[in-house]
Amino acid sequence: MRQFLVSLVPAEKRVGYAEPAAEISCSSVGTARSRCRGASAYGLRGNRKRQRIEWALQQFELTSLARLPSGQLPGGFKQRLAMAAALLHEPETLFLDEPTSGADPLARREFWRRITALAEQGVTVIVTTAWPLGLCLR
Repeated sequence: MRQFLVSLVPAEKRVGYAEPAAEISCSSVGTARSRCRGASAYGLRGNRKRQRIEWALQQFELTSLARLPSGQLPGGFKQRLAMAAALLHEPETLFLDEPTSGADPLARREFWRRITALAEQGVTVIVTTAWPLGLCLR
């Protein structure tokens, strides 16, 4: 008889999802900091939660914009916020829905560097994009 290993960790704790910038635009409520506070949904609490929020704000250069309503952030910063929030709980798999939408060419290049670095660290990254794959990988 075969035995199957079943993970006891719920899927939502193993998977991260970065919403498109357009969805953040539609939601003018919540600051960058409060969006990151959604970390509780991933089981982060107390000091660990505060540390991960500060890490995200610093890593994605959002600290100076942390109190702005998220709907007022420029497009590229909305994308940074979405990726930062999706990485708070250090997921094994990350879904990025149009991660470079609204980003300028330099920011787009930085996103792809981050995505590549995550993949090199063992994170499975699934990206949806309208950009030709060859352009994404350059």
